[in-house]
Amino acid sequence: MNKRIFRLIEVIILNISFTLTVLALFMNGHNTTPFWSNVHIIAGGLMLMTSLLHLITHASWLRSVLSRPLHSLSRETRRNRNVDFALIFMGLLCGLSGWLQVLTSVEALGHLHAISGFLMILLLFIHMLLHQRWMVNQIRSLFSNGSVHKESVSEMKTDL
Repeated sequence: MNKRIFRLIEVIILNISFTLTVLALFMNGHNTTPFWSNVHIIAGGLMLMTSLLHLITHASWLRSVLSRPLHSLSRETRRNRNVDFALIFMGLLCGLSGWLQVLTSVEALGHLHAISGFLMILLLFIHMLLHQRWMVNQIRSLFSNGSVHKESVSEMKTDL
């Protein structure tokens, strides 16, 4: 499959799972409605798996940024790095505290999950704002003149 199409699908799945997780949170509130609780847990798990896939997809960038001294990075790269690593940390903290809270019913873990989840939402919003130009360009390059690029179509056919 074309790398651009794969990344676009990855971002779409990540955004859908994120949206379902947040929607279920607001629909359920602090109640324990089984349907919305299950949607929140399943979508959160999907978001965690897709986030890991996203990290693997961008592993070369992560290695490149980590291998260079901080002062040698451009201002934009440093900003992206700081937001990305804070997002990774908050995502792991939110996911881990959420699963542990479900398993142990410790109330403090629920509070940690809520606070880290709120910070993760904020950081994810900033992350998407920082990468919005890239996302728009990827979509434009896939659908130029109202149709998918010929190379993308031919690669899709060979992948089947």
